[in-house]
Amino acid sequence: MRKASLRISASILAFAVGGAAVAVAQGVPGTTSYAHVSKSSASSALLSGGSANPVATYNNACYATGGVALRNRTTGNISVSGCVTSPFMDVEAAWIYWALIWNEATPQASSIRITNTVTGATARLNAGAAIATGPSPCWGGTQIAIYKMPIPLWLANNGFGTSSKSYQLSMINPPGGNKDGSDPFVETPVYPLWEGASIVLIYNGTATVDVFDAGLAGSFIVAPFTYTLNLSGTSAVQTWDSIAADGQVGGALPLGGRTAILGISGETTTINGHKIVGPGPAPAPNSDFDGSSGWPLPQLWDDTGHDITVVGSTNALTITVGPPVGGGLSGDCMTGVANIVAR
Repeated sequence: MRKASLRISASILAFAVGGAAVAVAQGVPGTTSYAHVSKSSASSALLSGGSANPVATYNNACYATGGVALRNRTTGNISVSGCVTSPFMDVEAAWIYWALIWNEATPQASSIRITNTVTGATARLNAGAAIATGPSPCWGGTQIAIYKMPIPLWLANNGFGTSSKSYQLSMINPPGGNKDGSDPFVETPVYPLWEGASIVLIYNGTATVDVFDAGLAGSFIVAPFTYTLNLSGTSAVQTWDSIAADGQVGGALPLGGRTAILGISGETTTINGHKIVGPGPAPAPNSDFDGSSGWPLPQLWDDTGHDITVVGSTNALTITVGPPVGGGLSGDCMTGVANIVAR
């Protein structure tokens, strides 16, 4: 989520709405200026005001998620907690999402190796094509691509039912342009740019779990942005997790991502009119788009979750990403990846 001028963000957003190819000069205050965001009209992402249906629904289930930022890295670890299981209950379904920013007309295939750090089991997962594409979230390049692969259950499970899981990611392909672990906000981007990865685990449980990615994945999000999740039923909702690319809190030289910039972060999230997260009066004071899966650096990936029981019984969640407290368009750019809802 680079800090873009309002004029630049508006130009990119106009592209997302109109579908025409654009090329605009852009610079990031306090960082290297770089030219052109260009993309064809092929986009699989929803626009502000759009809606999405679940791609999967699990009955008598419980879910847990975890994520890690991968910009300028060659490896990362994802720890996943959340479901309380008996010693004999294992993962019933598992998925991994990841995202890259490309500077090519067509995103390439991508793969990632996952190792269960408890059992040592390992496998390379090869995604032949992205499940979605969308405009670059203000880092130049041609587009962002979202990938998704099922994780084999023999790899996802620890073998003795413990719900806490830990996975090492390695051999990411294609290799990122910069692999030196440097602060991404103080260097010229070298494509492709890895954003991050998240794992979603489904266990046996007592809830109904809806997983959303079709339509949402690849969405170009600039606050204010509103979308609706059409749930598979009407029972009272319990929790909601959001996976998104490109959140950040800073980016100014000379200290890069460690330097917070007013307006960079602090977006609010409301669901069916209830403020769930964001600065000011809210159950959670932080933002869903501050790069927390990569703190302190490289930022640029968010896997967040919230108690949303205040919403009650409903057949749909209308989610609004509001601008940072203080009002006005922030010009920050994010990309939707997936949402998970338990009810």
